[in-house]
Amino acid sequence: PQFYFSGGEIIPSGYYGGPFLANGGTGTGGTATLDVEGGNLSTNSVTISADGYGGLSAASEGGTAFRSGDGHGGIAGITIGGGTSGVSGLYVSAAGFGGDGSGTFASLPSLAGDGFGGKASLSIGGGTLEADTLSLDASGTGGNGGSGPYDGSDTPATDGGNGTGGTASLIATAGGTGQLTLSSVSVLASGTGGTGGQAEFGNYGNGGAGTGGTATLGMGGGSFSFGDVTVNADGYGGLSAASEGGLSGNGGVGTGGTATLNVGGGSLSMDYAAQNEYRVLPI
Repeated sequence: PQFYFSGGEIIPSGYYGGPFLANGGTGTGGTATLDVEGGNLSTNSVTISADGYGGLSAASEGGTAFRSGDGHGGIAGITIGGGTSGVSGLYVSAAGFGGDGSGTFASLPSLAGDGFGGKASLSIGGGTLEADTLSLDASGTGGNGGSGPYDGSDTPATDGGNGTGGTASLIATAGGTGQLTLSSVSVLASGTGGTGGQAEFGNYGNGGAGTGGTATLGMGGGSFSFGDVTVNADGYGGLSAASEGGLSGNGGVGTGGTATLNVGGGSLSMDYAAQNEYRVLPI
């Protein structure tokens, strides 16, 4: 196998998906679903995950940098049409994570991959669900840039990858009779750029761009009692830092997406404390 050096250890490439002496592969989440149409579901915690992770690339000894892979979230969803469900925590994730860039002594650092959120959803048309925590996450996170070599050269670091949010939704179907009682609700479709890499004497990398996706909480029918509610489609630009020897990097651009709360039917209540913490982002 190929090997790379990190933190005083020699580690085989392929360890946790690289780094490889080549471009990293794309990681794409599949489809993970849970359907509840009747009966009784009672458990401590449920996780439905279709995340995607980009593979890592090692630094190159040649004239062309390798690039870590992109991560694409898949489809993760829960459908409730009947029955009674009671859980402590319910976590639905279709997040995408770009692979980090990497750098080693006397090498050309690899480029970071981009992260793209997929689709995370919960739909209820009947039955009841009680949970302490419900999280629907379709965020996209760019990988961090690779660091320039600490060998006295002016080899620059690489930029952080871009992060783009996908689609996250909590939907109660129109005319439905479902009942939701949730202490904490998070509907997340944020995009976060990766942090730019650092270098000894070369230029620092720029932060990646972060672009929010679409986050929706839509009530069309039924009865709902919520505590703390967050509907978030923020875009967070990646960070950079001041360089001691070269040019400092720039922070990434952050662009918000679309966050919506729509009550078109049924009834929705929140306690007073939770209303003070209620957020729909961006405004």
